[in-house]
Amino acid sequence: MFVRLTRGNYALDLAGETPQSETVGFSHDAQGTFQTAQYIEADQASQFYRGGAIANISFDSRLEFSSVADAQAYLLATPQGLISQASQTVTIGTLSASGTKQVETLTCVGSATGNGNINWSFTDNVLGTISGTTAVLNADTPTLYAAKIATSLNAVAKIRARYAITSSGADVILTKRQSESDDTTLVLTTTNGSPSPNITGATSANTTAGVAPTILSAITINQASVVLNLAQTGVSIARNVTISGKYG
Repeated sequence: MFVRLTRGNYALDLAGETPQSETVGFSHDAQGTFQTAQYIEADQASQFYRGGAIANISFDSRLEFSSVADAQAYLLATPQGLISQASQTVTIGTLSASGTKQVETLTCVGSATGNGNINWSFTDNVLGTISGTTAVLNADTPTLYAAKIATSLNAVAKIRARYAITSSGADVILTKRQSESDDTTLVLTTTNGSPSPNITGATSANTTAGVAPTILSAITINQASVVLNLAQTGVSIARNVTISGKYG
C-alpha cells in the first residue's frame, strides 16, 4: 500500500515509500453525504442526498532510517507540514514504479587561506530559502570543509527531514528522502563570510533529476484532514494515521 499526502509542492509519504515500510490495520469506510433541512414553522424536516462521499481511512505504518539522528529529525520536522489542512489531497494505491530521488551536488573549490566563515544558502520549492554559516580553519581543503558544510546542513531539522546530506571528497551531496517530481528551484550555494577564508564560491548542480512515483489502482481523498501520531524507537518511526475527506 502506498499513501501520499500533497498540498501544493509539499508531499509527504505516509506509507509504502521504502521496502522497509509496513502498512497494517488498514480500514476504509466511504459513505454517501446527506444534508438535512428544517424550515421555520414546518412540521417536518427534509433530508436529501448531496453528491460525493465522506471517506474515513485509518492505518498504521512504520518507517526505518539509517540512523537514530535521522529518525529524530523526521519526528521533529514532519508535523510542521500538517499545521494547515487547507487544500490537502491524499492518494492511496499501489506502485508500478517507485520514481527517482532527486540528487543535488555542490563541489567545493579552493582551500581556505585563513580562519573564517563560509556562508551557505539552501533553497527548494517547499522550504524556501534557508541560510547558514560554517566555520573553517586556515588550510582546510575542499574535502575538509565539504564535510563541515554537510554537518551544518544536517543541523537544520527541516532540511534533514527532507534530505539525506553527505559529503564525498570535495562534494556536498543532498538526496531527497522521497521520490518526487524534479524541483528546478533546488540549489545550494557558498560564498565567503566574515572573516573571509578566501575560498572560491560554488553553486550546486542537479546530478539526478527527481521523478514522481507511478501509482496504480488509486483512490483520491480531497479536502483531506489528517491526524498523524508518531513514535520513535531507535531508527524506527511508527505512524498511526487517520484520514477523513471527500472521496472521489
